[in-house]
Amino acid sequence: MILRKKKMEVEDTKTAVVLPVPIPQLQKWNTGMCIFHALFGIVVLSVGKIDLRVPIYASDPGIEVMADGGDGWAFKPQAPIRVGWLYLTVLVASFSFLSAIAHLGNCLFWREQYIRSLQAGYAPSRWIEYGLSASVMVLILAYISGTIFRDTLVLLFALTMITMMFGHLHEVICRPKSLDSWEIPGFAWRLQAHMLGYIPQIFAWTIIIGNFLQGATTSTTDSFGEKRQMPTFVYVIVFCEMLIFWSFGIVQLIVSVRPPSKYYQGEIVYMWLSLFAKGFLAILCLTNVIMAGGYSEIYEDAS
Repeated sequence: MILRKKKMEVEDTKTAVVLPVPIPQLQKWNTGMCIFHALFGIVVLSVGKIDLRVPIYASDPGIEVMADGGDGWAFKPQAPIRVGWLYLTVLVASFSFLSAIAHLGNCLFWREQYIRSLQAGYAPSRWIEYGLSASVMVLILAYISGTIFRDTLVLLFALTMITMMFGHLHEVICRPKSLDSWEIPGFAWRLQAHMLGYIPQIFAWTIIIGNFLQGATTSTTDSFGEKRQMPTFVYVIVFCEMLIFWSFGIVQLIVSVRPPSKYYQGEIVYMWLSLFAKGFLAILCLTNVIMAGGYSEIYEDAS
């Protein structure tokens, strides 16, 4: 019995891989990122219009009797009605504060768990934070690019969160065997969760880009007879954020190809990408939307 126990302990020691993690360096990066994200949120709430809100709509199914006079009927969408509001200033500040809280936890509240996870090749706190903050960002991106219906916005939020959960699942599957190799040698099998994560992401961005392209071709006329259309900054936000969002997947792919000993470097790259993505969206929304007198003021004169 004692020999068996010792044998199990030896086997556990052989399989346990502790990846190198520069703890002081990560402590500084997390502290700095916490400060930067918190400042973004504070600035947005300080200079933006807190009560800036935009309506969201829904269309309930109704029943239409067929015109042939028989007993036939069919579902028919009713006229869209307003079912709620999105508070843009609050949403922009919220994804910054979510990131600030996550980084604060990494260097203070759950610091030991965070370090142990990185040493084992995990980062669950990262994917939890991304699941919330990235989903909020997608809500903003989707709305200002033409997605105004509640059900579609909920779907986009969920698809983005599911994408982030696949990111965590990939790290659960992709286990280090040593400092230089992974337990699963087959590249395709090791990346199964990573590849599956592209499915909800593709669906989400197909909806966003589709509604954006449709909205970009429409225009309206204001009370002064001037033609208004989607502003240029929306084009910049949508396509730049799309590239940034997809770059997170590229980082995970590169981390999975490199030796496990380099895992912590991916964590640092994620920090910078997150800061850039959130800062870029916050600044453009702040200067073009949430400091405006009203949401309708952002539309350009196309005459």
